[in-house]
Amino acid sequence: MGENGSFPSGHASAWAFHSLRLVGYSVPKVSKYGAEHLKQKIEESGLTALPRGRLALYILGLVSLCEDPRNFNKQNLVAVLNKDISSYRSNSYGNHLYQLALAHLALCISGERTNKENIDLLTYLLQQSTDSIDALSLGTIALDCVRREAGASAKEPLTKIIKSTANKILRLQKKKKGNLGNEVTISLAVQVSRKP
Repeated sequence: MGENGSFPSGHASAWAFHSLRLVGYSVPKVSKYGAEHLKQKIEESGLTALPRGRLALYILGLVSLCEDPRNFNKQNLVAVLNKDISSYRSNSYGNHLYQLALAHLALCISGERTNKENIDLLTYLLQQSTDSIDALSLGTIALDCVRREAGASAKEPLTKIIKSTANKILRLQKKKKGNLGNEVTISLAVQVSRKP
């Protein structure tokens, strides 16, 4: 929140709410204006016109505020994102790992399961990608969330992919002479380094 009590743009607010909750701020301190702010941003854009990466961030922000993204302002944001992720291969995103990972993370954190084909696409992109460290890191975090919710038979293969991707991130870091990039990239990479 800014000095004058204003919030940054909606997607930045959603990241901020999520981050504040992760470091221990209580829900009342964070949510006093947060849910209303996100509601306003969704109404301004219109749910159907809202970019799906931004929708994923709003879902993460709402979960961190202890709001139900399945019934937010009489709309099921999780269902909208889950339907959209199922058409991911044919929609306008193309095969962008960061966007897909962000959607998977939002769905997983909100307790929604996604189908095997969507998980297969995420694992494929992680294995094939030479993307930036932040995209690989976010993909690994999303896949770890999915792995924790998966059945016993799926855990081992997913753990192997997570470890392989973590090693790929370390190799990329080495190529950059230890420089991971900006603060977002660093925070994502550090989280991945703590994974199995």
